[in-house]
Amino acid sequence: MFSLLIAPSSLLAEALNKYLKREVKDVLIISGEVPLIRYQIQPGKFRLKTEKVSSGQEVYEVLQKAKESLILIEHDPTFYDYNADVIRTIGLLSRKMTAGNQTILLLGTRPDTWLNKFESYVHKIENIEWTIQDKQKSSLRSAMRCNQISLHEFIKTGSVLS
Repeated sequence: MFSLLIAPSSLLAEALNKYLKREVKDVLIISGEVPLIRYQIQPGKFRLKTEKVSSGQEVYEVLQKAKESLILIEHDPTFYDYNADVIRTIGLLSRKMTAGNQTILLLGTRPDTWLNKFESYVHKIENIEWTIQDKQKSSLRSAMRCNQISLHEFIKTGSVLS
């Protein structure tokens, strides 16, 4: 599955750390010059590989070689400032890769113009939010293809992965 996950970096890190405690064997993190999530990932049973990139073209080139079962792409809007056409290329390659046994999560800390352009390529879009119920019970809000989900519910279901 190719999913877009949008949340503040602290929520993304917490959700991913809880998910990665499950049995994930190989993880690749693709990030830019200023990673928001990469340094917050806690060690686990998985093998972690990181790739630092500075453009959308480099994201595409790293994806072409990637063999890991879970690929996390930290979204950086500057990747696409000078080559917006690469979004289509990345989107099509990601869909092709996830038709096999790979999962790709595109991680954004807030919606922006470039993330919106990925919408036609991703299988699922999730917005993770803090809610008062995170400390009690979870809540789930849906809007067509885009779901807003509490952190508790994301962790409980691993919803972008199913």
